[in-house]
Amino acid sequence: MKKTLLFNLFIFCTIGAIAQAPINNFYQPQDRVTYNVVQSAVPLVQETSGANMNWNFSQLTAVGTSEVHTVAPTAEELVTYLNTTAVTVTTATLGSDDFSNKIFSRTSGTTVSITGANTSQIELIYDTDNATLGNFPLNYGFTNSDGISGTYNATGGYSGSFTGNSTTAVDAYGILTVNVGSTPAATHITRLKTTQTISLDYLFFSNVGTVTQTTYSYYKNGSPMSVPVFRSTHTNINVPLMQIDYTTDSLESFEAQLNTSDFEVSGFSIAPNPATDFVTIQMKNNEIIRNLKIVDVNGRIIIESNPIENTLDLSQLQKGTYFAQIKTDSGTFAKKIIKN
Repeated sequence: MKKTLLFNLFIFCTIGAIAQAPINNFYQPQDRVTYNVVQSAVPLVQETSGANMNWNFSQLTAVGTSEVHTVAPTAEELVTYLNTTAVTVTTATLGSDDFSNKIFSRTSGTTVSITGANTSQIELIYDTDNATLGNFPLNYGFTNSDGISGTYNATGGYSGSFTGNSTTAVDAYGILTVNVGSTPAATHITRLKTTQTISLDYLFFSNVGTVTQTTYSYYKNGSPMSVPVFRSTHTNINVPLMQIDYTTDSLESFEAQLNTSDFEVSGFSIAPNPATDFVTIQMKNNEIIRNLKIVDVNGRIIIESNPIENTLDLSQLQKGTYFAQIKTDSGTFAKKIIKN
């Protein structure tokens, strides 16, 4: 069965006019962003690696939104996912459906490892052997292969152990163009490719099923954020014994940096939120709003204020979730709005 939905186990020299830049960090707590979940009218060609690549993903359409936020693990999570230092939470909305997953990671010095992954289909706990990504920053040409093992819990009440292999490679750099999102055309990119191949055991039976995944993460050169501006994930879970056969594909294009809940960090506030009729936008340091849009979960512009108004009338909107996208001289930001 093939589905298109968000399902990530982990996200994960100058030549001519194009240069590579190091990928400085894995997901960091200060990074909180929103993506457009997209589909492509034609298959994306991503298998080719190397220098001076040109990725032209210009036939994308938005089908939903996702938000990525990295937080500290809870005390309960630390009991299950030992030595975890950060949890990257992804929540997505596609139509009327919501999806969520968590990636648990450990940073020790400059070394980043995956300690666990929790989705609606399967939970993987790398309690025997973590999946080491590498020592950041990572440069073009880096590659690392690491054995992984641990325990799992799957839908239907199944559980057991797993073994496998994780491979990380900074396999390409070049220029990326996308037609959905806020990444400028011809953006210089360095790409991280991560793959996992996992074999599942159950009771006295070995290799009752497999989990395979390939993720391509495209990082903007010189960006202060630790998140990719485009990422794609192909995952297959095939466990005949458990009647599980999922193939999932996820494509996400960066939209905006989200703000934390405190006004001082975000730079602006929206109140009331949740809202019924009107909302008022207050900017920090009297910054000037250059562009203001209200966008639905499918990426459609519902309201665009021109001239810019600090008070918006939302009374005609249906109940649901929207995003306020605000562009200032400091950058582009977004904040979720709930319409009651």
